[in-house]
Amino acid sequence: MTKQDTATEPAQRKRLNADITKWDPEDEEFWESTGKHIANRNLWISIPSLLMGFAVWMYWSIITVQMLNLGFPSARPSCSRSQP
Repeated sequence: MTKQDTATEPAQRKRLNADITKWDPEDEEFWESTGKHIANRNLWISIPSLLMGFAVWMYWSIITVQMLNLGFPSARPSCSRSQP
């Protein structure tokens, strides 16, 4: 690592971990300089994440309904079991 790399590393780390302190998408200058980049990055991260979350939720909701048909006898509701 060179001296220049170590000097810019904290600045890059600060930029990546920084919270949004100013958000004014109505300001055209702000939008072109900063806002468009942040919004685009957030969309590219959130859309696939939400899609995967929804797919897993749907997958497991279908699996749990079909557990008896898949050979899991313990999947019966507890109210339908005979009491000793």
